[in-house]
Amino acid sequence: MACMSDAPPTTNRLARFSIPTIVVGLVVATLVALWAVQVDFDAPQLVGRRETDVGTNTGAAIVRLTMWVSALGTLTMLLISSVMHPAGVAGSRRERHGLDDRSQRAVAVARAFGLMWFLSSVAGIVVVTATDARQPAPYVMGALGDNLGSNQSAQLWFLQAILVFFVTLICGLSRTVGGISAALYLGVFALMPQGVAGAVSVGLHHDLASDAMILALLMAGIWWPLGLATALSGGGRGESTRLRRHRWFSLPASLVVLAATWMIGWQGLAGESMTDSPYGWVRLGLLATTGMLVLLALLRVVVRTEAMSRCTLPLEVLAIMLTLGAMVASESLTPPRFSVPQDSQINLLGYTVEQSPNFWTLVAPGRPNLLLVTVSAVAILGYLSGVLLLRRRGDRWPIHRTVLWVVGWLVILGVTATGVWVYGAAAFSLSLIHI
Repeated sequence: MACMSDAPPTTNRLARFSIPTIVVGLVVATLVALWAVQVDFDAPQLVGRRETDVGTNTGAAIVRLTMWVSALGTLTMLLISSVMHPAGVAGSRRERHGLDDRSQRAVAVARAFGLMWFLSSVAGIVVVTATDARQPAPYVMGALGDNLGSNQSAQLWFLQAILVFFVTLICGLSRTVGGISAALYLGVFALMPQGVAGAVSVGLHHDLASDAMILALLMAGIWWPLGLATALSGGGRGESTRLRRHRWFSLPASLVVLAATWMIGWQGLAGESMTDSPYGWVRLGLLATTGMLVLLALLRVVVRTEAMSRCTLPLEVLAIMLTLGAMVASESLTPPRFSVPQDSQINLLGYTVEQSPNFWTLVAPGRPNLLLVTVSAVAILGYLSGVLLLRRRGDRWPIHRTVLWVVGWLVILGVTATGVWVYGAAAFSLSLIHI
């Protein structure tokens, strides 16, 4: 096979393999999403959700898929222009930090994808909000102000539209690597509202599912565009660096996405078997595609050759497209969790508080905030790794800075992994400690 050669490719073979793979993956993803819409429409609807409209639901699935495709397209092109092909030439500051012709073309494509991302986000304010409530879109359109003022789904899609607007604006105005990098960071952040919208925000353990979704979006928002950018950049100068960077980031990112996928499915299934409902089958498919991504990443780490990286990248691109389809299908189906009665505490917190707090329940390990606990652990380990790297290089780093950094994050861990966090969400006085 051509991809098994360790010799640098003279042409962009990766792009030639990856582009058809993207097209095939998107076709399959679209079919899976539309199948899920029809299955959910044909299923018995819950009380209060019986005005569901198949046209609105189909439109929501198309909007969700378009949003994901355009988001990945935007972030991929921004990576290509700022990280994969920076100018990096000697000369004046403008020459060192400016964009070369290839990067400017990539930014133009990113701007087009960004516009599509913005338009799909605006459409989601109406169509996805209506679908989440299983109402026809005209209902939401007729009371758009009320929905923006009180409906979480409408608010989050509106927030995403604002963030994407600024991403697209920066793409149109910036002519430097720094500006495009800022648009890239903002674009990754623009995916975060999806982590607390939709099915993950409903029912028992929705706090854990929402945190897992945010972590998955953060990892996927970096890793998937990195994989697509690496595949589409293909050969040429810097290919070894691009392949190595992707190889070492893809394994931890894929493991986080796989664990989050399991957590979200566990919460949505509410104790049911995966084979008992269409939602369960879709979640099983998601585990299969994310598991495939983990295996591909592991294979690249074990067999550390450029040839293996080239061969596995088109398969990774296909798995990403299939994962997108399964994600949209999952959002289009009603999870079994929706059929389980919930009280006001579960509705707001995701769990129940059975007794009043005391000193021991506050300081004992409790229900954690997965997001903040993970961020704290990564912040501590990353900082200590950096300090260790400096010492190995012979550089000195003030010990008091390390101590202050670690102590600060340990305080956050002490709040978010103990009973303080459990009771803080339910008691106003304790919630001030969070602040």
